Amino acid sequence: MYAFKRIVASFTLCPALVGVFTFGYFCTLELMARTTSMSVLETVIGTFWFGILSAVTSLVFYGIPAFGLAMFYAYFQLRRCVLHMLIVCLAGGTGALVWGEVLPMETHHVGQLLPGRSDVVADGALCAAETEARQLEPYDRAPANRLSDRAS
Repeated sequence: MYAFKRIVASFTLCPALVGVFTFGYFCTLELMARTTSMSVLETVIGTFWFGILSAVTSLVFYGIPAFGLAMFYAYFQLRRCVLHMLIVCLAGGTGALVWGEVLPMETHHVGQLLPGRSDVVADGALCAAETEARQLEPYDRAPANRLSDRAS
């Protein structure tokens, strides 16, 4: 007998794991670094609710495709073998790509920080340098002008 309900529930709740990992990461990071004056209990409670909020948010945004893929996996009764794991990986990646197109979010600014995008970063640095050069006074650009101004 195939565990239909367990498979559907497990894969549908996968996006909520983000909240669990977020809670663990931020709680550990804050308790080790102690960058704020909050007590240990306040830190744990604060990061716990932050994890809950991120889990609920991820379920709201990504619960629909996760449920669809869970139904797909349960319909075909996938087992633990290499071929079925490959199908789950490819279906999950494709589902995430398609859902990213269905639910567009403004992430174009994130692309500037990715490796291999030095052209965008260099263009941004060039634009910043040009803007700064325009803001400078004419005598600040050339040191010779300052000396001639003092001599006269």
